[in-house]
Amino acid sequence: MSGDPLPQLNAFAKTTLNKLAIRYKHSKEAAKFQSFNFNYASLTLSDKNKLHCLFNYQKEGREVTLRSPYPVLWYDYWSGEKLTPKPCLRLEILLESGLSSRAILTSG
Repeated sequence: MSGDPLPQLNAFAKTTLNKLAIRYKHSKEAAKFQSFNFNYASLTLSDKNKLHCLFNYQKEGREVTLRSPYPVLWYDYWSGEKLTPKPCLRLEILLESGLSSRAILTSG
């Protein structure tokens, strides 16, 4: 499912693989890219949860603004860290330079 060498997984890799399996229980669909630049993909998991996948392939960091049609809580998908103190309509995320990515989950 993830392509990772299972015998050599570190603690973070085991956690992320477990999260992928949980995500698969909610939806067997893959996140869909919005354009051919492959910078953003999204997946609706439920009527209250959406997964935003952000990618940066540039030498410079870049800021991305995510929006929701209604106030939601925003979380880092992999760490579970709550990124907003209360529900809000948008979130600004900085993607580091080079090859970097973030997975952001909304909860309504």
